[in-house]
Amino acid sequence: MNNNFGIILFLALCSMMCLSSCGDSSDTVADSHPAETIEEKMPEENAEDTNMLDSEEPPTKQGTDWSVYEPLYVGTVPVGCIMVPDATPENVSDCIKSALQTDQNFYASDYGSKYIESKMVIDELLDIYGCTGTAIFNFDWSGTLSDIVFKFDDGGTFTPELFNTLHSDICAALDVSECWDKAYGLHKDAQNDGYYSCSWRGDDLGFECSLNCYFDDSGKPDGGMIEFERTVRYTSSNSSVQKLSKSDSIMQDGLTVEGTYHDVSNPYVDGTITNNSDDTVKFVEVKVALYNDGRVTDTDWTYAVGAEGLEPGESSQWKLYCSDAEAIKISFME
Repeated sequence: MNNNFGIILFLALCSMMCLSSCGDSSDTVADSHPAETIEEKMPEENAEDTNMLDSEEPPTKQGTDWSVYEPLYVGTVPVGCIMVPDATPENVSDCIKSALQTDQNFYASDYGSKYIESKMVIDELLDIYGCTGTAIFNFDWSGTLSDIVFKFDDGGTFTPELFNTLHSDICAALDVSECWDKAYGLHKDAQNDGYYSCSWRGDDLGFECSLNCYFDDSGKPDGGMIEFERTVRYTSSNSSVQKLSKSDSIMQDGLTVEGTYHDVSNPYVDGTITNNSDDTVKFVEVKVALYNDGRVTDTDWTYAVGAEGLEPGESSQWKLYCSDAEAIKISFME
């Protein structure tokens, strides 16, 4: 009897110990740390990389804050608008309005050439160092300002000395000492006497641009014009075509000009001009931009039609000797 009682008591104590152990196990699971995650099992250096990615700031918004942007002005001409990727007609108009302190809006008209989608022409309101005239703002097919042509009223009070001043001002705005092709910048090109040119480029700038002007024997701009141009490689995003070639054509106001570059010992561009308008035209000036490695390395111009005139329906030949080039772009002189 006593033995049986002892056995029963022993079994009861064992049962109580088992129940107590299960309860403790449950409490232990609830209070313990969660199982290690994959990230916690990563080596320490990988964990640091993960922290760097977590703390990385989002990319900044692309483009220019035009509410505060103040481009480089030469006189009242915002040449600094060449240097930003989103210089649309609306933004350029805002800059001009700011410079002139006027509420007048300026608009671009459709142009529709191979490289120029629209033009903004402003007469008599703008100046360069006090030299007044007409400013032509050309916008490419991405809607961005590609070049500024300034035509002086009186045939040109703009001098080589002012060209040098403009070069210095642009260099100061870019925080560089001089343009990269100093062999041509601020000096007469040996192949084109009187041609002044200067270009700025580099990965740190994010763009390329050039300043060009022909000066005649009297020291005045030939045709009264100076051009400041963005010389980036044309792509499908900023041009109506995908690449440049050795042939080009342009149509404007009923005139069609075609031209082809000839790579010979004395290279030249020749072509035709056809008058499809209702009027006789005279003194039509054609400009040829010469490209190497996707950028403008030289420009030249000639009269496609002279004093003899070109009547409606007529065509005429023109020819221009030039420097070496891989591709060309034809335009009308303004």
